Amino acid sequence: MIKYPNNQKRITAIKSANEILHSTSQLFLISKREKKPHGCGVLITYNSKYYCLSNSHVLNREKFPEVFVLDDSYQPVLLEGGLMYSEKNLDPDYHSDNFDVGIMELTAQVAQKFIASGYTFLEFSKIETNVSLLRNSVTMIAAYPANKTKFNIKTKELKFNPQIIRTIPSIKDYSSLGFPIAFHHVIEYPRKSFRETSTGTKITAALPHGMSGSGLWILVGESEDYRPILIGILSEYHDNRSLIFSTKIDIYLSIIKQLFDTTLPYEGIVAKLEIN
Repeated sequence: MIKYPNNQKRITAIKSANEILHSTSQLFLISKREKKPHGCGVLITYNSKYYCLSNSHVLNREKFPEVFVLDDSYQPVLLEGGLMYSEKNLDPDYHSDNFDVGIMELTAQVAQKFIASGYTFLEFSKIETNVSLLRNSVTMIAAYPANKTKFNIKTKELKFNPQIIRTIPSIKDYSSLGFPIAFHHVIEYPRKSFRETSTGTKITAALPHGMSGSGLWILVGESEDYRPILIGILSEYHDNRSLIFSTKIDIYLSIIKQLFDTTLPYEGIVAKLEIN
């Protein structure tokens, strides 16, 4: 039988992306007449508790309590639960929050609405800590860019197209930019240089605005049977360097263990964060 490796790679990529998107929620700010795409969140579960992992700039007090997810009928569901987010450092020479962590322990009622709408909360076994990316590691983003999401006020219909990208890690240490390799993963995002898997056609990827809070995943296993494993949460895009920075999932698990569930079976780095 003749094998078509490019088509097989495309099928594998779609399968991995589909699994990722089932655990990735697009989040909205909603006014009376508008559903405005705001960011994303990754859904995980442990010990019968349910969490939405995102960024501080998606979930912080300037935005809450106005952040919604849409159910399977595109009706808004307000996120509710215990909330933690990191803050900017008060040092005047330190201008940003490079951890950019936002975590919500969802109420049982909200978690069930996610599940009823077809979402899957990621099990702890599909999360990997202490990952050091190599240049030949295969990483993936599957999320919802804001400029590919449109809400028609007249028809009340929402149209969206997820961005699915396999990309290459950067193994440099960007401590000079505030993103030390101990706490962050960095991937290349040359928007105009990606290629469609099955045809090799060059494509222009979407600007990643609106993808904040989505996951960075490493694809493990054989190339024809990859499995996506969560390793980080996207936080910042540097257009001039064609790079996306993500906070390592280790930071998130450390905070969950400190603030939400001391039984979490993780002993790792402890982030020195000013938290609420």
